[in-house]
This record gives sequence, C-alpha cells and structure tokens, in this order.
Amino acid sequence: MEVLYERCCGIDVHKSSVAACILLERGHKPQKLLESANIKLASTLTHTMGKSGQAILDAIVNGEDSPERLADLALGKLRSKIPQLQLALDGRIRDHHRFLLDSLLRPVSLPRSRDPGARRPAGAVRRATPGTG
Repeated sequence: MEVLYERCCGIDVHKSSVAACILLERGHKPQKLLESANIKLASTLTHTMGKSGQAILDAIVNGEDSPERLADLALGKLRSKIPQLQLALDGRIRDHHRFLLDSLLRPVSLPRSRDPGARRPAGAVRRATPGTG
C-alpha cells in the first residue's frame, strides 16, 4: 500500500478501492525499543524518523551492528556529529530487537481482493447515483 499522506486519519471507500489513512505515532516506539538495547539515537538525532534515522534503522533491521558503519549512514549536517553518533549507536541489539523494530517500521498493509464487491457485507450502504433517490 502506498502512503499518500503521512499525517491524516480517515477512510475513503470507492467502487474499486478502499483508501485508509491512519494516524500513527511512529517516532516514539522505535526510540524506546532502541533505548532498551542501550542505543541512544535520540541523543544525537533531532528527528529519529528523518532520512538519516530511517537509513540507520533499516541497517539495524538488516543485521548491521557496527556503530562505525551505522554512523557512516548519516546525511547532511549530521555527518559532523559522527563521533557522537558512534557513541550513541554502541549498544546491545539482539535479534528480537530487530524483529520488533522491523514490525514497527513496516507500513500497515491491508489485504486486497481482486473482486471489489467480494467482501462487501450484505446490506452495505451503496453510494446513491443522481436521480435514484
């Protein structure tokens, strides 16, 4: 499912699709999970879910645990803070941390049906067409 709007909440039902928009507080849960592994990413990064943060978190999920290699993923102005970032990334990340982090970062996807009307419950409200009442 493609994320169209990062911060909204609602659902749009169309003839051939359903678009859901869910408001999530994504920044705090990954940060707390990392702190349980003694990784203090928020002490160096202003936005843990920014481009550099996302790159570092993705690398952690994919098995990288070297603070030096993780810190090298920093972009822009954050590159000047690589020594502090290396200290912040020196923790004890385990496989269960990676699994939980992956589940927190993975976008929510809804199952799709090839037949748009297949899952419609009996008595579901249909959009009225002009002139039909």
